[in-house]
Amino acid sequence: MRRRYKGLLVILLVALIGVSSFLYVLNGILNPPPPEPLNLDDAPAEIRAMKADLKDKLSRGDFTWDDMENFSVFSEYVAAHQPEAIEITTGWEITAVLDIIDTGYLWFVVENDTLDLEAKLVAPVETDVTIALSFDTLIEVFSCQTTAASAFQRGEVDFDGTLGIALKIDRLNTIFSYTIMDAAIYYSSGIIEFRMTHQEEGSYTSGLTLFPCMEIIIANESAQIGSMGSGKVLIVNDKGEVVNQLNDAMHSVHKFMNSTTVMMGGSDGWMELWNIETDTRVTLPVPAGHHELDYNPATDTFMVLETATSGEIWDGLEVIYDTISEYNWDGDLLWQWDARVHYPFNSTVHTWLGHNYTFRGYADWMHANSFSWDKEENTIWLNVRNQDTLLKIDKDTGEIIWKAGRWGNFTVLTLNGTEVDTVFNYPHSLEWVGEDHYMLFDNGLFNPDVPTSMTQNGTGISGFIEIELDEENQILREIWSWYAMNETYYFSESGGDADRLPDGNTLGIFGNMALVQARPVPVIFTEVSPEGEIVWELQICGGEGTYYWAHRLERFYEEPVVHINQQNLNVNQHTLFLNLSVYNCVKQMHTSTGEVRILVNGEEVYQDSLVFQPQWLVAEKLISITTLPDGVRYIILQVENSDGIVASVLLYGQLPGSSNVLNPLFLSLAGIIVAIPVALVILIKTGKLRRNV
Repeated sequence: MRRRYKGLLVILLVALIGVSSFLYVLNGILNPPPPEPLNLDDAPAEIRAMKADLKDKLSRGDFTWDDMENFSVFSEYVAAHQPEAIEITTGWEITAVLDIIDTGYLWFVVENDTLDLEAKLVAPVETDVTIALSFDTLIEVFSCQTTAASAFQRGEVDFDGTLGIALKIDRLNTIFSYTIMDAAIYYSSGIIEFRMTHQEEGSYTSGLTLFPCMEIIIANESAQIGSMGSGKVLIVNDKGEVVNQLNDAMHSVHKFMNSTTVMMGGSDGWMELWNIETDTRVTLPVPAGHHELDYNPATDTFMVLETATSGEIWDGLEVIYDTISEYNWDGDLLWQWDARVHYPFNSTVHTWLGHNYTFRGYADWMHANSFSWDKEENTIWLNVRNQDTLLKIDKDTGEIIWKAGRWGNFTVLTLNGTEVDTVFNYPHSLEWVGEDHYMLFDNGLFNPDVPTSMTQNGTGISGFIEIELDEENQILREIWSWYAMNETYYFSESGGDADRLPDGNTLGIFGNMALVQARPVPVIFTEVSPEGEIVWELQICGGEGTYYWAHRLERFYEEPVVHINQQNLNVNQHTLFLNLSVYNCVKQMHTSTGEVRILVNGEEVYQDSLVFQPQWLVAEKLISITTLPDGVRYIILQVENSDGIVASVLLYGQLPGSSNVLNPLFLSLAGIIVAIPVALVILIKTGKLRRNV
């Protein structure tokens, strides 16, 4: 081989090794190996003896309160040596307590990256979270017979405080008990993989999507046993790339207060605010409620759903109701709609399915899961999931104005005009989207027309549905719907969302089979056109025992969305006419102010106010200018919302200083990457890269 070819080959090999090394290092950063389970072979003899004794007693059912001291000592050792436990406790400063009813208290105190676990007969004066359960339930959790999440759903576990802390304590207990019982500890790599299955560019408006994403670690699929891992709030772009995320976040509902601040709640505990620009997070002394929340800027108050009981017993279980509560920033209750007063229990309605539907150990009378608050009319539309019924409530009086659905007074019509009992079954995410129009996610659970859906862990058909409510004639009419006809792939037993977007598309989420049924299926975000064609779809895949749960989502945009319906410009006659459709960058259930400006050669020649409409209803604007200056080089349209977020559209000309030159560094790197394989091909084809014989 000639020397110059040898030198070129060396250069090419070095470049390839450099690129490969870089990619290997990058892969190690983005995909770190999962932590290894704790091995007790090198543990002190007394720790191994404690483990054997605790396992023996838990297996025989002989574990007593007196054994808590050894459990605490053993768990502290595990917390100091097990990789995931170390990760949880590092940088964490908390005081939490297990309130073991009629027995005692198990204190969790984390300071200076160290867990101090103590069994006491008194509770700490101040705690970040209190988890209440019976001693029998505690033993079931310790002996790996159940999970705290499952016990919580059965009503055997309750908590007061921040949900994220409660779930971390649960995860620590899982690590301790699984280590004792020699059960497999399930891990996640922490890397969330997305798969883009549809991306019809030009058929949707590019934006960002915000959603909660909680790990569900499936321990036993056949027994439908899964536990919750870490939770995040993710923001992805339309390519499925994560552009921002908040770790250790366990809320299920997120809504924008303004262009940068997200309200987080819906999973009990306390409400939190997250500024997605500054990445700051604040906890409010406001109950996070369940399933739904909203904010009213006019009164500066928050509204949430909460639960309440009345002492009524049905079939041996206490009846649970829903309330709608309004709070100020200090957590003071200002107003409440109480279903115990305005929507009393009816046994006929409750048992229409032929079984007593329960939730957290109660007879679940309503299971309201969403509301839409008309802040101008001062009315509330409430979705009562377990009854396939919508209520309209007068906020001033608390009276129910009407009921529509399976147990309402309205005639219900399908898309083709057929009269039926209901057009939705166990729906979620009620949203008002215009005059008498509403969107729902139709879960399709307990639908008599689909026999497989008539069990709590069955299968069915879920989809998006738009209805019209004619209040004068009392008619509920289906006017648009889209259903995924794959029962096992798109079915959501609980949760789900359906949002109407500014361009007329509908975006929804299928995402809860891993949480409820421990089924290894992906979370799916699907956007469909008005004609029912899938134009964008993203899946959170899961794998190796870890799948995901996501309840609802929010699409938003980096700036207000501006559609130019008509533009007439004549620079010689100094005239400009525009017909605009404008939408705020975030969806809110209230109006907000904005401004429209026209700049010519950088100087403002037109300014006027604008009112952004709620729920992305169109804000139309006509602009007519007859006095454009001479020498027009460029014209810019600006639309600004009340948070100072500006959308700029170049209407005419070219901006000064604009250039299409690519970044030199990018060109250099791209040149190297392209040149390497090209050079190799040339050498091979010319016969100059071969053995000398």
